[in-house]
Amino acid sequence: MAYFETFLKGEYVEDLDLIKQCAQQFDKLCQTALPEGESLELIAEAIAEL
Repeated sequence: MAYFETFLKGEYVEDLDLIKQCAQQFDKLCQTALPEGESLELIAEAIAEL
């Protein structure tokens, strides 16, 4: 089961193909994301520029 939430609603999905697609997209996001320390540095730099 997967759960999707937007600003309009939340929805549970039980379709295995959709769950696999969701898992694949989540894996891609995890691979693309910066490590935690680098993310914190980037956020701190962005705040400093405000």
